[in-house]
Amino acid sequence: MRALSFLVVPLALLFACDTEAPTVPGAIDRNDVEGPDFSDARFLDRMSAHHHRAIALASLATERARNPELRALGTTLHAARHAELYEMLGWGETWFRDRPSRSMAHIASTNEEIARIEQEPDVDRALLDALERNHLEGLEFARDGQLEADHPEVRALAEKIVAENGAQLKQIRTWRLAWSPGETKPVEL
Repeated sequence: MRALSFLVVPLALLFACDTEAPTVPGAIDRNDVEGPDFSDARFLDRMSAHHHRAIALASLATERARNPELRALGTTLHAARHAELYEMLGWGETWFRDRPSRSMAHIASTNEEIARIEQEPDVDRALLDALERNHLEGLEFARDGQLEADHPEVRALAEKIVAENGAQLKQIRTWRLAWSPGETKPVEL
C-alpha cells in the first residue's frame, strides 16, 4: 500500500475529480471526450487510468510476490508504465489543456483491488489474475489507439504497448500454468 500512496496525491493534482464511475475499469465515458481529437483524448484518458492500476499492481508484485520472477516483472512493469504514464500526462496537458475534468474513480477501485489481493492466501496467484486482466484491458485500449490515433506519438505508444503487453501476457499465462498445476482456464475480463 505504501507504494500506491505516492501516486494518489500527485495524480489528484493532475486530474480533477468527478463522482461518476467509468463503465469499464480504468475507462472514461465516451461522452466525456468531444472534439476533433476524440480518439487521442479518449486513448490518453483510458490508458492513463489503466497505467495507474498497472503501477499499483507492479508495486505490489515488487513488494509482496514470493516468486522472484513475478517480483522482477513488477519492477519492469513499474518502470515502464510510470514513464509511459508521465509521457501521456504531458501530451494531455499539451494537446487537451481545455478539456473538462477527467474521472478519478479508478483510484478507489484500484485501492480496493490492492487491499483484496493483499488479503489473499496466495498473493502470487491473485497478482497473476489481476495482471492478466490488466494486460487484456491494456491490449484492448492499445489496439483502439493503433486504429484511431491522430497523433503519431499516440499511435507509436499504442503499438509499443500491444507488443509489450502481448509478450508479458504470454509469460503471465505460462507462469500460471507452471505455478498452478491443473489450471487451464485464462482469467475472464
